Amino acid sequence: MRLYRHSSGLIFEDQFNQQLDPKWIASPSKFVTWQERKGFARLNRNMNDVFLLMQTPEQENFIMEVDADYVPIRESDFGGLLVWKNDKERLEFLETADTTETEYSRWRVSKNGGQYHFSAYKNGSWELIDSATLDSKKIGIVAKGATGALLPIDVERVTLTSSDLLTVTNLDPGSTVNVYIEEKLYQSQTLDGQQIGVQFKLDSLHINAKIEILKGEEVIDSLTGVFYGGDVLQYGTFLELHHEGKHLDRVDLNFMKQLCDRNGAQLRIYNPNTVPAKNIQVTVQQFKDRFGYEQVKLSYTTNPLHDVTELSFASIEPGEYVDFMMKVELQNDTIGIDLPTFYIDINHE
Repeated sequence: MRLYRHSSGLIFEDQFNQQLDPKWIASPSKFVTWQERKGFARLNRNMNDVFLLMQTPEQENFIMEVDADYVPIRESDFGGLLVWKNDKERLEFLETADTTETEYSRWRVSKNGGQYHFSAYKNGSWELIDSATLDSKKIGIVAKGATGALLPIDVERVTLTSSDLLTVTNLDPGSTVNVYIEEKLYQSQTLDGQQIGVQFKLDSLHINAKIEILKGEEVIDSLTGVFYGGDVLQYGTFLELHHEGKHLDRVDLNFMKQLCDRNGAQLRIYNPNTVPAKNIQVTVQQFKDRFGYEQVKLSYTTNPLHDVTELSFASIEPGEYVDFMMKVELQNDTIGIDLPTFYIDINHE
């Protein structure tokens, strides 16, 4: 058992270390550069608006977070986020000289269905500024057109994720989850008797952190890396169980019928990760055998079948797999319409 990333919430990210990502639409293109300041996309000023846009993500819900070095000092200086449908229909969320309180600008636009919500990071927290509805085609950053010597907008990072929540799940009640950033405790939660997971609301859609799981005072596992809003971490196995080339959660009832046939069904444990799985233990346990069915035997192994409920494998390398057979036998005198239900439990290092 280990803590691993079950799914990622990252939709798009650009830190502008090299040329602009092809997803960006710069207009007018000659006013948007990445060479003038290393690690930044610069929107230089023009009499007309300057855009750095991308197609609106297909996801129904998402958040875009922009980190920019932009502190307007003139009353005619405006820049910020843009949600664009056409030249006449657009939503703008603009930083101005009288609203800037810090030496750096952080903005968010979140989409929930057809509703957009604009926020700014002020005094250590996100402040909701405005909301509006638009069937947008593009989103991004705008430097408003004006005359005079105005400062460029230097964009350091753009991150799009499915949410601002980091989820850690498949935990035992009473477990504690700690999140550390730069070796300092960032957030901590302890599960009550009804919970199997926790969610952390992130101040940044990207964090370089260490996530630690404890049972009592004992640290049972930890994971260090870059995490994003919308990430789901699980404590369990990253191995996948397949039947006839399909993930087991996608097979139909024919699979259950095969398990009850004379020859049983062949299953495959696949390792999709980049690290090997070692000391794999596969066990099968009955579930709700008091409801009309009694699973009198669960037999699985390579040919021939043996009456065992546990198998061991030394290791499965990345991209490799192991096969085994499984068979379920029911008592002849059982009556009912429900198929047998059981747990397949996989543990490994």
